[in-house]
Amino acid sequence: MVPTGVISEVIECVTWATEKRFSGSPISQQFQLRYKSSILIEEWTSVYVNPCETSFGYEECDQYDTRYTEYLVKRNENGDILGTIRTGPTTAPYMMKDHFSCVFGSGYSPPCSTKHHELSRMAINRDLLTREQSRSVTNELLLAAQERGLQRGIEAYWGIVIEVVADKVFQRAGYDVKFTGSPIVYPNTGEYIYGVKLPVNEMVYHRCQKISGIQKPVLNFGYDMNGRDYPILIHDSPLLSDEFFQSKIFEEEAGRKSIHRKNNTNQPQEMKKAV
Repeated sequence: MVPTGVISEVIECVTWATEKRFSGSPISQQFQLRYKSSILIEEWTSVYVNPCETSFGYEECDQYDTRYTEYLVKRNENGDILGTIRTGPTTAPYMMKDHFSCVFGSGYSPPCSTKHHELSRMAINRDLLTREQSRSVTNELLLAAQERGLQRGIEAYWGIVIEVVADKVFQRAGYDVKFTGSPIVYPNTGEYIYGVKLPVNEMVYHRCQKISGIQKPVLNFGYDMNGRDYPILIHDSPLLSDEFFQSKIFEEEAGRKSIHRKNNTNQPQEMKKAV
């Protein structure tokens, strides 16, 4: 079924903090679309499923859906969700490092930088789109990811894909795809999956513009109470900086060593209680 709503060239950039700027519940909608894509179609079994609070359906989410996550969401003018992608900084825990570190071969290691983000959970609502429309929505989402990457000073996205996705999705949309190592077999499906590094730069961005046929910015960051567009959202919190993250690791390691020393002293029991 083709949606009755008009499909505009707008991609919404949504976080937990900014969802109130948008109509409906775009984050919940993308969880529901991910459930339909991952659970019902691709038959994933190792992900978390939650009953939806806004409908009678279900949502798919995991531990990487955090307040640091950005969701790129494509909806039509009726509010129907058509597609989504999730991105998040590699300074926070991320799926590729935690569960697929074996895809990093010679010359590659798991990144840990605000300039390197993970791209994951791409889903397209094929129930509402023709084959050609599905391709267009995919290209627009990937164009939006490049646009957002340039805004935030991101140098590359990283992710896990099957080979056909690297070829027929990313490269067809205009991306440069660099494989991080040899493929591994995903036990749930038996498919070969690859780690990829996807550079973000103006050359790739303009190539994506040409392929999608869109020459203007596509991202929208919501609307204020007067219906005016919010300006571009740039994260400059020290909580997400490389320097802050590395210092927190140092502090946590120092704290663990301090606790270890306290717990292993030869002080009398009375002294330990007094400490």
